Amino acid sequence: MFASTYDSQADGGAAPAGSGAAGPSAGRGFNWASPGVMFDAAGLRDADSLRRIARIRALTAMMDSIFTIPGTKFRVGLDPIIGLIPVLGDVISALVSLYIVYQARRLGASRRIIMLMLANVAVDFALGLTPVAGDAFDAVFKANIRNLALLGLVPGWRRAASAARRVV
Repeated sequence: MFASTYDSQADGGAAPAGSGAAGPSAGRGFNWASPGVMFDAAGLRDADSLRRIARIRALTAMMDSIFTIPGTKFRVGLDPIIGLIPVLGDVISALVSLYIVYQARRLGASRRIIMLMLANVAVDFALGLTPVAGDAFDAVFKANIRNLALLGLVPGWRRAASAARRVV
């Protein structure tokens, strides 16, 4: 749906990178066995799980990184734009983020990971309520990408996962 640097579903559901299986995503160097990753390689081959993962990746890309600011490499999504609507925009963004947390739970995320994800959503919602500064915070904090990093679904975002753990 939305192209992003971390959307590997375009490869037709090939085995996860680093799992030893061949495919377009193989060999990208992402360690699926790293601490904090809630999925094992076998669990990702389930068609329903792959659809859920593709759905939450697409939502994350839409909410946190769909646009590139011209002249920079900085990406923003709909989250800070929707957040311009006082209170209602932040509620809508939080509901989308909670849907991602819900899907993570259905995929089998541990309670600890779910609690960290909920903390990210709460921080994003609470600080996002501040007019103007809250929208700037939404553009930088990117709670949904942090949540995917906690799940181990964002290659190259290990620092985001570490930062997300430190926020709590």
